[in-house]
Amino acid sequence: MNELANRITDGRAYLNPTNNIRGTGSWQCCTSELPLIAEFLVRQKQTEILLAALPKAPVRPALTLLLMQIEEMIALDFNLLSDVEYETLSNDVKLLWPKVNELNKMGKIFDVGESNTRYHLLDELPRLQLNHRDVSQSNVPPT
Repeated sequence: MNELANRITDGRAYLNPTNNIRGTGSWQCCTSELPLIAEFLVRQKQTEILLAALPKAPVRPALTLLLMQIEEMIALDFNLLSDVEYETLSNDVKLLWPKVNELNKMGKIFDVGESNTRYHLLDELPRLQLNHRDVSQSNVPPT
């Protein structure tokens, strides 16, 4: 199980489209195994392993896909996580926003794929935060 959770901390845990440079880094165009790993860990009652790995996740498209999957799992079955796990998840998500802010402060990126990835991350991740009811608007990174 820990090997699966370690994949969450791998910045290469996603695949960009080969023929769509504009979509590079967008959750709509990328694929990743991280949503399946999250679903598997939660269903196997290994949520603590998932929640321990989440703050170590790099800000990459796989993280967007992972957070969207967690959001969908919660929407389908709110009782899937305990109150303590929800609190931990909320705190873990809050810890991601300084990483997003750092990404926003980076200088110009000359690689088109990386530049597009940063653009999509800075556009898509704050939207997920706005959907999270416990996180304040003041922590949303500027886009």
